[in-house]
Amino acid sequence: MINNMINNMINNMINIKSNLIYWVVAVLVLGILFFIFNNSFDNKTSVEKDENDGDLGAVSGKSLGNLCSGENECREFCFTNKGRCESFCRENIENQICKIIYPVQSIPSCTDGKEFFTVSPISFEDLDVIVPLGSLNPSAHVFPTDHMYFNVKHSETSDRTYPLRAKVFSPGDVNVVQISSAEHLSAETIYTDYDLEFYPCKEVYIKFGHVTFLSEKLQSAFDEADGECTSYTSGGSEFRRCTKPISMQLQAGEEIGSAGGFLGGAAGFDFWLADYRIDSIIYANPARWSGHSFYITCPIDYFTPGIKDNLFAIVKNRRTIEPVCGTIAQDIIGKAQGIWFLEGTQSIYPEDPHLALAHDNFNPLKGVFSVGTSVTGLDSNTYLFDPQVSGYVNRDFADVMPGNIYCYDSLKKKFDNQVSPLRIILEMTSETEIMIEKQDVGTCGSRPWSFGSFSTRFER
Repeated sequence: MINNMINNMINNMINIKSNLIYWVVAVLVLGILFFIFNNSFDNKTSVEKDENDGDLGAVSGKSLGNLCSGENECREFCFTNKGRCESFCRENIENQICKIIYPVQSIPSCTDGKEFFTVSPISFEDLDVIVPLGSLNPSAHVFPTDHMYFNVKHSETSDRTYPLRAKVFSPGDVNVVQISSAEHLSAETIYTDYDLEFYPCKEVYIKFGHVTFLSEKLQSAFDEADGECTSYTSGGSEFRRCTKPISMQLQAGEEIGSAGGFLGGAAGFDFWLADYRIDSIIYANPARWSGHSFYITCPIDYFTPGIKDNLFAIVKNRRTIEPVCGTIAQDIIGKAQGIWFLEGTQSIYPEDPHLALAHDNFNPLKGVFSVGTSVTGLDSNTYLFDPQVSGYVNRDFADVMPGNIYCYDSLKKKFDNQVSPLRIILEMTSETEIMIEKQDVGTCGSRPWSFGSFSTRFER
């Protein structure tokens, strides 16, 4: 009997062990089958997206097409290639990285019209000069500037002039999406100012530059946010710039911060506006440009009538020729007028090495050589002349085309009434290339002119 009990116990243990092994094996098999099925489904879905949509990155949100992959890499890439990233995101609004980097995608679209702003960004009592679009100030600003300057009143000491500190306000109800700090490392006294980017609606982009002090609300948001920093040189000065995404709404008239107030700092703040609803600006080589560059327009046009009239009245103290707000659209395809890049360079910025053959933003009846740092023997500066409608001396850039050498003399630097003791000769060697040379001769004299060994080549 005892033997039977022992045998029964052994058999039961064997059965239990067999059942346990069975269940363990069963669970393992089910797990393996689930993994295979799930992986196959994911692969199938990815393939279907790739086949149906062509650009996996645009759909999955894991990349910005062929530009970059992953949030960290894309943040770094877009820091120095902002226009390309913004163009991609405007065409792929459901891309997840776009939603993170450019929260503008969630902002409502604009209605018809332009009257978004009801408050002057600086009180009229604090405004001194409003500089039209297209200012030329090489070497940092060789090209016609894509922003206006709202300069504040200033104070003069026995030996210095400095801008007074003036409050800056939100011109309308806006969505702030980004703040950047710029530390001016080459200034006599190192200081930091700020750029703010915001939208009243999705298709209208606004930027304020050189805001010297932020409001407590904005400063706190900037300090708490994460971002990217880089160092660079422009106009011979060193800067350190940090850019941080911000998501915040401001009401019309709400204080943003201040402009001016720094000895040696900016004379006021810069005002950009790009409207993606307008016709695109025509560039001689559009492949070099991206993003907002195609849609820059006059910020003052976006204020309600009373504010707009008062702002235009300040602009008209310096410019009366239409368009009073100025323009940056100076490229003429197949002619010398417009923007030129040092031969062999790919980057637009910094502008220092390049050249612009343009018209003055205060008095567009004047032609201007806006010279960077690449023309041998010619200081980086603006050289003005009176354009002629015929002949080969001081011919308007809009008339200069391939086939002849042109000469320019009686050149005056801006804000200087003295004639420079030099001449500049210019030739379009093709529709997309020019050659220029400074020569130490005070007048053009008569043709023919020829290039020596110090010519510089530029291209579209």
